[in-house]
Amino acid sequence: MQKTIKTLFLLTIITGTFLTGCGPTIKDSAVNEEEASGVVIEEEMDAEDDEDEMDDEDDEDEMDDEDDAKDDKDEIEKVDVTPVKQQPSAAETKPGVKTEVKEEVKQEVKEEVTTKYKNGVYNSTGSYSSPAGQESITVSVTIENDMVKAMTVGALASNETSRLFQEKFQGGVGTMVIGKSIDGIGGYAQVNGSSLTPKGFDNALANIRASAKNS
Repeated sequence: MQKTIKTLFLLTIITGTFLTGCGPTIKDSAVNEEEASGVVIEEEMDAEDDEDEMDDEDDEDEMDDEDDAKDDKDEIEKVDVTPVKQQPSAAETKPGVKTEVKEEVKQEVKEEVTTKYKNGVYNSTGSYSSPAGQESITVSVTIENDMVKAMTVGALASNETSRLFQEKFQGGVGTMVIGKSIDGIGGYAQVNGSSLTPKGFDNALANIRASAKNS
C-alpha cells in the first residue's frame, strides 16, 4: 500500500514536471498560430482594400470619361450649325439695279437685231406704160428681218398681150426674190421674156419699202 502511494506520488511529480516544461511551448505555439492567422487576415484585408481602391479608381476613371464625353457632346451641340447665307451680289443689294441690268441687256439685243424694215405683209400696186397703154400689177411681199419670206404678183392688164407678159413675169420672178433682202431685189431688165412688167414691179416695191421702213 505504501509502495503504491509512493509510486503515484512519483508519477504526479513527473507529470507535473513534464507539463510544466511543455507549457510554454504549447502557449508559444498557440501565440504563433494566432499571430500567423492575424498576419493572414491582415494581408487579406490589405488585398481587399487594394481591390476596393482599384475599383474606386476604375469607377472614378469611368465617371471622368463619361463626364468628358458629355462635355464633348455639349460642345458639339453648342456649335453654331446655322447655314452660311450666300451674300447677295452687288446688283441684287441695290434696288432697281437688277431691273436696269435686264433692261440694258434687252436694249443691247434689240440694237443688235434692229432691222431697216418692219416685219409684216405689205401690199402695193405698180403701174407702167405698154404699147397698149397704161397697165398695172399688184405685189404682196412678206418681210421678216429685212428678208423676203414670200411674195405674190397679180396681173391686172386688160390687154391680152400685156396680160400674157404679166403672167410670164409672175411665173419667173418668185425664184429671183424669195430669200433675198428686200433691198436686193428689183431693177430687172427682163424676167421670163417680160421687159415692161418689171417696171411696174419696181414701182410697187418702192411703195412697199417706204411703208415698211423703220422710222
